[in-house]
Amino acid sequence: MQKKLRNTDRVEKFVSAIDVYEPTELVNHVDQFRLFARYMSRAIDGRYLERHPASELLPSLEGLLKASLRREHGDVIVKLTPEDTVGSRQAVLASCMPGQPFHFSTIRLGLEQLGVKSFRFVHGSVPMRRDVT
Repeated sequence: MQKKLRNTDRVEKFVSAIDVYEPTELVNHVDQFRLFARYMSRAIDGRYLERHPASELLPSLEGLLKASLRREHGDVIVKLTPEDTVGSRQAVLASCMPGQPFHFSTIRLGLEQLGVKSFRFVHGSVPMRRDVT
């Protein structure tokens, strides 16, 4: 019988997974990814990690950072990207904009009204500073 992990143990396990995860899309931004993922880990509840393991969540965080690195100052981004897997009926909704919590909640409510189910929800306000690169 496997012992159930405590919430703090799940978070610690997730933080350990960050250190060994190798980004596939951000190979030139590995250090930034690790800092970003660690920052996001402070807001992730251990109960959430029970349903969404690091192997699924870390690529999602990589996608979030990738979207924010490409964003130009002043851009408003709301993007619904279908999953690449053939036959998949899943997609990722990413947004980065002023008034984020209100807009994102409104978008999710609209999708829910259309019968679109949400399987994973990561919402974090992360301070970012960009340079010319």
